[in-house]
Amino acid sequence: MVIIFCGIPGSGKSTIAKELAEKLKKLGTCKLFVSDKVTRQVYKRISELLKKNLGKVDYIVVDATFYKRKWQEMVFEICGKDKVVVLDIQCPFKVCLQRNKKRKKPLPEKVLHIIHHQMERPKKPDLVIESEKIKPKEAASLIFNEIIKKQYLTKKGFSKFLKRFGTLYSKELGIDLNSKKSSEIFKWFLASLLFGARISETIAKNTYKTLEKYKLLTPQKVIKAGRHFLIHTIMREGGYVRYDGKTSDELLRISKYLLKNYNGNLNQVHQKAKNPRDLEKKLQEFYSVGPVTCRIFLRELRGIWKKAEPKPGKFVKIAAKKLGISSNLAGLKKYWQKNKVKNFDFRNFEVALLRLEKDYL
Repeated sequence: MVIIFCGIPGSGKSTIAKELAEKLKKLGTCKLFVSDKVTRQVYKRISELLKKNLGKVDYIVVDATFYKRKWQEMVFEICGKDKVVVLDIQCPFKVCLQRNKKRKKPLPEKVLHIIHHQMERPKKPDLVIESEKIKPKEAASLIFNEIIKKQYLTKKGFSKFLKRFGTLYSKELGIDLNSKKSSEIFKWFLASLLFGARISETIAKNTYKTLEKYKLLTPQKVIKAGRHFLIHTIMREGGYVRYDGKTSDELLRISKYLLKNYNGNLNQVHQKAKNPRDLEKKLQEFYSVGPVTCRIFLRELRGIWKKAEPKPGKFVKIAAKKLGISSNLAGLKKYWQKNKVKNFDFRNFEVALLRLEKDYL
């Protein structure tokens, strides 16, 4: 994906481009070309850069004026329009002149006047940024969102989006929810309790893997292990430095409650629930299970348990809004039905939005 900045010197292109390049490095390899560092044949150099790096680098950010439309068209010819994000960076000319004076090496004012008067704005930019009205970090975030949309929210790109961001957390942990087995669902319940705790995702995963290592994946075995072993072995090896006693108590009390009220079988919770809201109510009757943990647990059981219909979480809704998708459950399902991909389901789409917002946007 190639991102070109179009705008006169002093419009704020370079500052925004640097911020954007840092964000893009989270997604993949990124090369930033700054025209200020080149004194001659700028667009010939840009042409060479694109031909040399296209297909080898995930993102190429080109910070130049592109004040002639023929130079913009040159990029399209080399890369293809679908692989180019065009940014129109606008700023009052007086502000550009003031900013130019503050540079370490200001450009001659005459040069700015020439570029300003000869500037041929992009015909159909992907995004217009008024740099005087927005902070560079905010501008970079808006551009980043636009790149995601152009790269992934297309017929060709959507399957890549699901493949890259939509792997279920349960699948990452080796839990087979599709089997509908009580044992697998309890494993996911344990993992959901950890994901819902005040710890990092990494510690949550490590702690689950430690439970797996010591084969403490049934309510009976959790109870038999006891509080001391959970705190001093499981939590320590998992990476806990705080809340270890609290989490250990939660695992013990939940395991005892499940055995006492549902014979150790979470499927019975689903069977006894009257509807989706009643299911959530019953799950939140377990010690320390609140709305967040409940949503985490039910999100990946959607389509497996008929009554598992949690509302989208905060991160999912924020990501959807940023990408121009309706953020309520009905809107998300409608989008999925229109764009669904073979071998994936709605859960993958929901997790992809969650992961994208939490880790990248």
